[in-house]
Amino acid sequence: MDAEAVMYAKASYKPRVPESKSVEAMIESDKKDFREQSPGVVISEVNALVTSDGQVLRSLTFIPSEQGNWERVSYGEEGDFYLIFTVSARNKAAYEKALPAYEALIHAYREKL
Repeated sequence: MDAEAVMYAKASYKPRVPESKSVEAMIESDKKDFREQSPGVVISEVNALVTSDGQVLRSLTFIPSEQGNWERVSYGEEGDFYLIFTVSARNKAAYEKALPAYEALIHAYREKL
């Protein structure tokens, strides 16, 4: 893949991830995984993002201390699913350039048409 930045979304069916009892548990699991895969990663909670139907998604950044991807991940719930929206970039410039589109994607998202 040659893209400097990518955005993607994932909906995890809650019964298939029984180890995650809540959005908070998913966040803690992601933090643990990032720390194991990228020692020195700086993890920060940033402003929540709101979908078009008013759901507030918690957002965290995962910034490498040396090499690695710059990421922002936003978490929420929808019925029987956990929602995870991610923007991932190879460097700070690509990350900052992709953020407006990422935020627009989340602001436009809605559960039902």
